[in-house]
Amino acid sequence: MLLKFLKCLLIVIFSLSLAVYVAFNIFVKAKEVVVDENELLNESTISLSDEQIKMASLVLNKNSNPKFHVYFFFLNDSPSKRNIVAELTAESYLESHEKLRQVNSIDRHIIILATTRYIMKKIDYASCYNYLFSKIYFGNSQYGLSAASEFYCSKSYSELSDKEFISLCLILKNPILYDFSLDKNKSRCEEEANRIYSIYKN
Repeated sequence: MLLKFLKCLLIVIFSLSLAVYVAFNIFVKAKEVVVDENELLNESTISLSDEQIKMASLVLNKNSNPKFHVYFFFLNDSPSKRNIVAELTAESYLESHEKLRQVNSIDRHIIILATTRYIMKKIDYASCYNYLFSKIYFGNSQYGLSAASEFYCSKSYSELSDKEFISLCLILKNPILYDFSLDKNKSRCEEEANRIYSIYKN
């Protein structure tokens, strides 16, 4: 009798959990903003090489494979570091289209999450890297890789050495620690750039 009761209880709990899971997925799906990949391409002012994308992924994702990874929602989703570029792209896109204005904090996170999931599934990762690196803030009033390359390295982004490019990516990771225009950060940034470059080459 007790065993039957426990079985029924487990079935009820599983059914309720599944229903909540499906309902939450439907709720989040309804919040997504469809991202136009052509718009991302048109707003991109740079074109990173495949190798630069791999290096950027190694810095930001701790993995040289820049492709997005779609997980089961709610178990290991877009907050995963493997999809940080998709998440940052979603946030930048939504802000540029004023989709996050006058929404509370919870709604903001859900809209970003839902749009990130759309990007992970529908948008080519290279388009996201080029879009993001065209717009993202590199500190010292510099927006986009082109401006940052000129400011920090006095050269075009296409002329950057691998280590210089990695150093600029490190600023995105933590500008307080890796802004190498500050004397106090130079040795730390150089050491970390060398470490990441060594991993990348191996």
